[in-house]
Amino acid sequence: MFVRDVLDSLTRERAEERLTMSDADTAAKQRGIITTLFLDHPASVNESYFGHMRFALGFAFWLGVAAVAALVHAVVPALCETTASRILKRLHARIENRH
Repeated sequence: MFVRDVLDSLTRERAEERLTMSDADTAAKQRGIITTLFLDHPASVNESYFGHMRFALGFAFWLGVAAVAALVHAVVPALCETTASRILKRLHARIENRH
């Protein structure tokens, strides 16, 4: 009887330890996923998350302007003849100077 009680107690303790370790592992994995999704790339270009967001949103804005200029040029070839290409050259230079 005593041996069975001791074994039951040890089994419960180990189960609780595994649960606690499992929770810690899950939290570490979640932090790892968050870090991977939101922080690793900005850090690789020496930027904070918000600094990288600002750069990317500005880049997206100018790509949108270039797309609209290209669309206008497609419909009326005399308009926006070099606008899209100038914007793209400027964006390319920003990327090159950044690294």
